[in-house]
Amino acid sequence: MSRLEITQERVQLAQQALVARGVYPSADAVHKELGNVGAKSTIEHHMRALYVQAHNGQAPDPATAVPVETLDLARLIFSAQLLDRIADLRSAVHFQTHSREIVEHQNSELQKKMRESENKLRESECDRRELLVTVAAQRELLAESRAKVRLLEEEILFTRQSLRGLEAARDAQLQEFRSLQESLAAVNAENCVLGERLKRACAETRMTRRQLHH
Repeated sequence: MSRLEITQERVQLAQQALVARGVYPSADAVHKELGNVGAKSTIEHHMRALYVQAHNGQAPDPATAVPVETLDLARLIFSAQLLDRIADLRSAVHFQTHSREIVEHQNSELQKKMRESENKLRESECDRRELLVTVAAQRELLAESRAKVRLLEEEILFTRQSLRGLEAARDAQLQEFRSLQESLAAVNAENCVLGERLKRACAETRMTRRQLHH
């Protein structure tokens, strides 16, 4: 068997090793575990075949098979880690998500009013046309509010990216400022030395002139 050949057995062994280390056995992780050898499409094909075996009752090789329960547990752990990361990101932009909560509260109020209007529509046929107009307007307001929520989410992302850019620019400016300060200090020191030399040269010139006059 060629060293580069990716077999179903090798994919099972890689999955088992990843799960044992607490790593979710995705196609990318298996590919890396195998030393980035072979095509990822081949790995995905074998993984699908193994999944079908596990869920259709076909018995895979017991020496290398990764139990379905273990894979499910790994998926749960991986999902929990993703939820933790999402929670951390949301807490970092608390003031913007607060604005989103306000808009969502407005959405809830609009939905409540819309339901009340629809109930009135069923109760009173004589007000049917007027209530239909009201419901349409409230639905439009609800759509606008949902658009505001999406816009706020985009602003949160843009603000986070802008903040990182500003921090990088600030650090670069501080570094440049320190470099300029060091250069200025060196120039000032050199100017002091040149000034002292100039004073001595002037004094020597005056002394030489006096000696020549005498």
